[in-house]
Amino acid sequence: MFKHLDWIGFMFTMLGLLLNANKISWCWPVWLASNLFWILHFYPRKERASVFMNLCLAAFNIYGWHRWS
Repeated sequence: MFKHLDWIGFMFTMLGLLLNANKISWCWPVWLASNLFWILHFYPRKERASVFMNLCLAAFNIYGWHRWS
């Protein structure tokens, strides 16, 4: 369905790491986008554990974003 979601997810993950390392608050929405791309990548492949892990990470991102602000 969606081509190259793995590369898009990878780029968002790397951008999130870079922003986080530099303590830039935009890392949180970038992390959420990264998790969304990974969920869209893993769900059609029926990799339920990876989908669940990224849902948990998205929840942690929301919590971290809330705590940081």
